[in-house]
Amino acid sequence: MNLYEDKNRWVHRLDPRSKIAFAFVYTLLLFVASHPLYVFTLTLIIGAVGFSASAFGRLKKIYPVLLFVFFFTIFLWTLFVGGETKLIGWIDLEAVLFGVTAALRILNVIFLTVIFFATTRVEELTAGLVTIGLPYKVGFVFSMAMRLVPTFVGAVYQIIQAQRSRGLDLESGSVFVKLRRSVPLVVPVLLTSLRNTNQLAMALESKGFGVGKKRTSYLKLKLSQADKLVLAVVIAMLTGGGAIVALDLFELGGVVR
Repeated sequence: MNLYEDKNRWVHRLDPRSKIAFAFVYTLLLFVASHPLYVFTLTLIIGAVGFSASAFGRLKKIYPVLLFVFFFTIFLWTLFVGGETKLIGWIDLEAVLFGVTAALRILNVIFLTVIFFATTRVEELTAGLVTIGLPYKVGFVFSMAMRLVPTFVGAVYQIIQAQRSRGLDLESGSVFVKLRRSVPLVVPVLLTSLRNTNQLAMALESKGFGVGKKRTSYLKLKLSQADKLVLAVVIAMLTGGGAIVALDLFELGGVVR
């Protein structure tokens, strides 16, 4: 259930601070312009990075879900956004293009998240967040949340399998029937979560978490030449994004909200 894949690719070898800077600036760039060609270009960039890092293997099982999210997002925006050019019936061209932009943004955020956590260990993430100036507790909470998500999902899967062995059928019936049959899963899932949280709190207390103000780490972060190149690209991206905003480029006109 862990997203991280231990591989010797160039993205894996990057300093976590470089990846944090890239992720932050890239997310900003997704929202500085609304034209679908602009966002599609960013999609090609993040796709190239993901394939070069072999980070998209975990997405194979949810390709149908991603396609559904993509087309459903476009459909929703055609309902709530109007335009000046009629395409088919009540559907406006500008609404479809705006929906494509919104759908591509969602996919970009998903791809960026998968790439980041597939190439960055939790320990590296914590060290990177602390090094850039965040308090250790903030970095620890963020990284611990990333650790607990796969643990929680695994616990839910075990509970589902245990209930199925007792005769619980979650496959047949309508959506509402499946939801009603899922009620017996709620109590064990909540109890398991509370038990794990209590155990984590006792473990942190026994190790004296939060007592010392200055903490050390066995991870010694150092920017390589590749990191400096990535940071130069990040600065160029940030400058380009500022120019796009200042010059009002790549904006989709004719949209009526």
